[in-house]
Amino acid sequence: MSEAPALAALRRTARASGTWLGFFGAVITAVAMFAPSLMPPHLPLRELPVPAALDPWLPAPLAAALILAGLICLLVAWWLLRPPDFDAAGEASSLSRAAVRASMGPAGQGVSAWMVVVLWSLPFLLAPPAYSTDAYLYADLGWIQHRGFSPYEVGMAMAGGPSVEWVAPAWRGATSPYAPLSLVTHHLMAFLAGFDPYWGAIANRIPAIAGTALLVIFVPRLAVRLGADPVRASWLGVINPMVVVHCVGGAHNDAMMIGVLILALWVAAGPPRHLWLAAALVGVATAFKQPAVFGGLAVALLAVRPRTPGERSWRPLVRRVAGALGLSALVGGGVFIAITWATGLGWGWTGALSLPGSNASWAPRFLITEAGSWAAQMLGDHRWPVATVVSLVSAAVFLALFAVAIKRYLPAQPVAFLGWTLAAFVLTGVMIHGWYLVWPVAVLAASGAGRRAARGIFALSLFSLVYLAIAEYVWVGLVGAAPPIG
Repeated sequence: MSEAPALAALRRTARASGTWLGFFGAVITAVAMFAPSLMPPHLPLRELPVPAALDPWLPAPLAAALILAGLICLLVAWWLLRPPDFDAAGEASSLSRAAVRASMGPAGQGVSAWMVVVLWSLPFLLAPPAYSTDAYLYADLGWIQHRGFSPYEVGMAMAGGPSVEWVAPAWRGATSPYAPLSLVTHHLMAFLAGFDPYWGAIANRIPAIAGTALLVIFVPRLAVRLGADPVRASWLGVINPMVVVHCVGGAHNDAMMIGVLILALWVAAGPPRHLWLAAALVGVATAFKQPAVFGGLAVALLAVRPRTPGERSWRPLVRRVAGALGLSALVGGGVFIAITWATGLGWGWTGALSLPGSNASWAPRFLITEAGSWAAQMLGDHRWPVATVVSLVSAAVFLALFAVAIKRYLPAQPVAFLGWTLAAFVLTGVMIHGWYLVWPVAVLAASGAGRRAARGIFALSLFSLVYLAIAEYVWVGLVGAAPPIG
């Protein structure tokens, strides 16, 4: 890598107003998250020195206003750093290919994605987990394993220990739905933090940062291998505020899942002989979080995808596809099974997969179920199987969208197919969290999203971040209670 282009990218980043506006937004957001007035009543974090000292200076309305102002700064900064050809098609130019090789992932007008992500992430490093209390739950899962129990058999907050009061009441007593490698990681982070509840939560930013680094490195590199624009890919899928807020700020295990999955796609998009390695990486990603399993199909098809513009038919590919799918399933499944066996945790997560659907969210499936149940109650008939019917319809909608993705994007565009499949999976699921959207956004960004997809990603990112800010902080600051849908 030549030094001059990289230094030029850093200079452009330092001079860009969007870089520092985003940093300012991250700073005031992180400060406001220490406000005890916005913390859940069960959270003992209120009693720690920094929140206690800030309490007189940050009443709930002011803290909520700072959260919203910080988010707006991040979103405006993101827009200011957009590529100059944002409304153009997503194909790569020779200039952008050279730029990504020179600066390891530029974003916006030739600025360094590394520098932007690092600056915007710094204020969150020691702040309370953003937009979620899941990281405190991770600390408790580490304690459960430290005591020699399996989180698939012992419910959260049921093993005693320092993290009990930090677990949200909604999850207490429930067993873990997380895949085994996530649990091992949470155990290690809790151990490194001395099983302190707060520092155990903060320690989970270490794997989250590792996952984010994989996105910074390999989203633009994957775009290059696919003939897409790495500048636009970095802007949509790397310096997107959702990545900083949820992966780094929220310390979610989704970061490692999607980071390793993007790495697997990059490997598969290279020489076909590397399919076995890509499939193994999909197995690792699935061991962090189960939705990565969809990547097994994508890496197999990437390895045998048409290499010439005229080769778009399935017929000459059928034999190669069958062999690639078999190898991908064998290696990826074998790695997942091996990790499960090595951890000694077993398959208990299969019995807890319905847990995420037990809480309210803005998922269409949840909203329709609630509306149907309300209508049945108003009509005085409680026998309507509303939840079952909505569940079946949601599954049918997902399968229909899956079929559309197959027809439109295969065999030539396996990464776009995976991105839209993940989007369909999230949007038809029983619950949507903002950090779930990072999965399809990162994959679609790397696939060379066209102008409609890019606008859709921007709109969805904007909506989900603003909605979460209102639901998690602003509503609490103004009304003094959690919103009915959060």
